[in-house]
Amino acid sequence: MTNREALSFYLDALRPQRKLLLAGLLMTAVESSLLTPIPKLVGFVVDQAATGNFAWMEQNLVRVLLGIAGFLVVFEPLAAVRIITMGRVSMRVFFALRVRLWRHLQGLCAHFYARNKTGDLTSRIVSDIQNGATTVMSLMGRLIWDIMTLVPVLGMMFWTSWQLSLFVLAWALVQLYFVRRMMGPIRKHSRAIANKLGEISAEATEKLDGHTLIRAFGKEHDVARRFEALNRAHLTLSDRLLRFSTYRHVLISAPDIFQNALIAIFGTFLASAGIITAGDIVAVILFAPMVSHPLSNLMNAMTQWAQALGSITRINEVFNSFPTVADRPGAQDLPRGEGRISFRHVTFTYPPMSDTPPAVPPARTIDDFNLEIEPGQVVALVGPSGSGKTTITQLLLRFYDVDDGTVSIDGQDVREITLASIRRNTGIVMQDSILFSGTILENLRFAKPDATEDEVTAAIRFAALESFIAQLPEGVHTELGEGGVNLSGGQRQRISIARVFLKNPSLLILDEATSALDTVAEQQIQKELEKLMHNRTTLIIAHRLSTVRHADRIVVMDRGRLVESGTHDELLANRGLYYELANMQVPVPLFQTSE
Repeated sequence: MTNREALSFYLDALRPQRKLLLAGLLMTAVESSLLTPIPKLVGFVVDQAATGNFAWMEQNLVRVLLGIAGFLVVFEPLAAVRIITMGRVSMRVFFALRVRLWRHLQGLCAHFYARNKTGDLTSRIVSDIQNGATTVMSLMGRLIWDIMTLVPVLGMMFWTSWQLSLFVLAWALVQLYFVRRMMGPIRKHSRAIANKLGEISAEATEKLDGHTLIRAFGKEHDVARRFEALNRAHLTLSDRLLRFSTYRHVLISAPDIFQNALIAIFGTFLASAGIITAGDIVAVILFAPMVSHPLSNLMNAMTQWAQALGSITRINEVFNSFPTVADRPGAQDLPRGEGRISFRHVTFTYPPMSDTPPAVPPARTIDDFNLEIEPGQVVALVGPSGSGKTTITQLLLRFYDVDDGTVSIDGQDVREITLASIRRNTGIVMQDSILFSGTILENLRFAKPDATEDEVTAAIRFAALESFIAQLPEGVHTELGEGGVNLSGGQRQRISIARVFLKNPSLLILDEATSALDTVAEQQIQKELEKLMHNRTTLIIAHRLSTVRHADRIVVMDRGRLVESGTHDELLANRGLYYELANMQVPVPLFQTSE
């Protein structure tokens, strides 16, 4: 990412705050006009004393001091208001960028999330946005002040003594040259640190989510060692960055005292030649920090910009990611229809997980798949792991687009239908019920935010949640832990079922909806699912064949292809792959059909 692209990125976010920014600029201009005359005024007073004009000193010194005090009385409150104003601009830009990034993430497709770790994305949303926005806005506010101060100060300083002014500028330019030479390593290490922080965040998120498994396998020490190794790598990079940043700081700050000493010596020589006065020397010495500090700030800004550029680049990588699946021009909304689903000659291969082409082309995930599902029909997809069952539902929901063939709902190609309407008409109950932090009511209304109290009550009754919720002190307003961790598997699934009931979709997907439950809970939940499937076109994915025995049709998949189709009894009689799968789960006599 170039400097221009990064700056343009933030200027776009700054545009809505231009009124506040303009107010800050006006206050900066006023402050600058108050500060600039003071060194010249002090130099004039010194000249009066040096020439023995004590009468003038007696008459005007108090007035001069009161005038300087008056400048400060106006200057300090104005500076405070300017800082608050620019701070508000910074906070609003920070807010806008984070919301914009979050909205952009919501529009990205499944493939993006498959390629990126959750922890790393969290790091970009939280740390990188804060680092980038805070640094850029801080630099912008300070540089605006420095530039608007520097221009009139340089004018006054050159008016006082162009010879000493050239010396001050030459000194600053030499410093600037050496500082700029360090920008490359600083930028490189800052980017590496930002990436390493993303890895640390991803590792922490993954291992915290899997804390139960870690303890069950006794791998606490192994996990701690890996986390320590990542942090040690981050420490090494930080040490290197600190070294370069220190060199830069020494180049900026250490020579200041030598600069002032040289100004005094060179100025004395010019004064002895009658070119300037003692007051001019004092004025230039006072002007010098007003020049060197803004230039030092510029050098600091270069360093901080190099450090922030790593975070900005990581943010921009997300903004430069676009969904591979999106609404086509002229896409139509899918009305609530019969629920007829058709897969015709569908072929699909998952996109590569990296930009590097694989050495061997990946095998097709779905290969010439054909299936017609009638309205209201319950169809089960079964088969070995990796046979493509879940992929079929992802193509139906258009998480991915097919490579060849068509997927259609009620005769409409899903690629010609808006994504929002496909998902509005589809409900899904998954193996791992996803619940969010918040109350039971908030989780139910996630499916339908405007659901009435009667509708929520009906959903609770439908999912047989009444007795459970009645036992809770706060009822539906009870706060759930993260992911509903304080609920049993059955309770989480019932809330998922109630949520789908509240949504009232025409199409239903049950993706291993009971596989994580024990036998008793599975039987109880199965009853609720059967009610939910009534009069809805339903696609069931299952490994437990006992849960699909009563499906209208069972489709057996293997290596992305449909290899068998029929009822439970028909497939057992065929003694094909379904029969083999059944034998693996239950002794054959339990599955034998009647003669």
